[in-house]
Amino acid sequence: MVDRDTVAEMQAWAGIETGMPHAKTGVVVELPDFQEDAAGRFVFTWKDDGLRVVVEDLYRTTRDFNAYITAVHRNPETGKTGILLSRTRLNLVSVTARQGVARLLQARMDRNWIARIEIVSSLCDDNYVEGEPPVFLSDVVDPGEPDWLVYPILERNKHTIVFADGGSTKSLLALALASSVADGTNLIPGTDVRGGGNVLYLDWEADKETLKRRYSGLTGGVGGVIYKRMYSSLIQGREDLSKLIKEYGIDLVIYDSVSMACGGQISDEQAVTEFFLAHRSFGITGLSIAHVPKNVDGIHKPIGTTFWHNQARATWEIIKQQEANEGHVEIGLYNRKNNDNMLFKPMGYKVDFTNGIKYMHTDVTSNVVLQKNQSYREKVRNYLVKYPEKTAGEIAIALGAAVADITATLQAGKGTVFTEIGLTPPLRWGVLTPDNMIRF
Repeated sequence: MVDRDTVAEMQAWAGIETGMPHAKTGVVVELPDFQEDAAGRFVFTWKDDGLRVVVEDLYRTTRDFNAYITAVHRNPETGKTGILLSRTRLNLVSVTARQGVARLLQARMDRNWIARIEIVSSLCDDNYVEGEPPVFLSDVVDPGEPDWLVYPILERNKHTIVFADGGSTKSLLALALASSVADGTNLIPGTDVRGGGNVLYLDWEADKETLKRRYSGLTGGVGGVIYKRMYSSLIQGREDLSKLIKEYGIDLVIYDSVSMACGGQISDEQAVTEFFLAHRSFGITGLSIAHVPKNVDGIHKPIGTTFWHNQARATWEIIKQQEANEGHVEIGLYNRKNNDNMLFKPMGYKVDFTNGIKYMHTDVTSNVVLQKNQSYREKVRNYLVKYPEKTAGEIAIALGAAVADITATLQAGKGTVFTEIGLTPPLRWGVLTPDNMIRF
């Protein structure tokens, strides 16, 4: 509870004494009692007038400071409470918006609402804390190894992006991960579900019938995946989604896809930043689905501003290979970025649609289309795993590459990925790293 003296000090600092006098009566607005309740709502109470204003779901962006405001009046004679303004969005830093709400309330009850709304806005601005308080790193408990929701794709409470061209099964992969978390089962070979719980699937592109059909093919339709068709951007729907996440105890939220989740502004750095900040406010694991630039080779990043790649903790690219009239598709899953770990080596899958939907492990090196999307380091490493103790020249011939490029790759990865074998020429090479990881 904030006492009245503190409120007065805050108001004086902000240039608001006790509000302006009422135009008709000349009475100056009394100071409200102000408190933040257990739900994080700001509650302003003018006891003598029987008025209470509740401000909740405060959210600041670079342009706006939005919140929902509710105003009620309690009749001191009857004890009955009436709603003057029901949960209405207000941009607290907009003069026009503040004056509009004040006029609306003034029309419903003559109480000098212009001054009251100014007081409310000022105190909300003074008391709003964005993010967590600062701490000394020396006082933080060492978290140890990364905490995984689904190893090695989804690190707990981090944001991962899976990106691919259209029709590359990226949405299906997201749904398979969602089903794995919800059911506590490993639907994708080579992954390990280390935490289970409810999943919220936010869909801007398909519909519940399409997702249901895929979901039933993967699992038979059991589990705790909650579906919501989206029509507004994440920023616009953040408050309602925050309540939904808390209500259902959501552990993972999926955004399909980010281009529409940020209102189509995929190249707008501010819009992308606000998308990530909105997700961060949920405090849970996030998986975003993104597309790739069209007709651009060698760019292994999501379409739009580089902020997508830079702000995600990890990114994975899907490359597809499929022949006509076949009941399966082969995909390669390539780890293009990982902030907290070494890059994981590519994972290959055959996705069979002939009897339900089933993921089966394959080797990306056995598929020409999938293999060509590997980096030199990946190709050299995979070759040396199968054929150890080869010279740079032998590797270059096998891979159809220049000796200079192979030599540079070996030298760059010396001591982390590759190791020299033998002491006498010709110099031969082997592999150092664990089977599932590549150091970059």
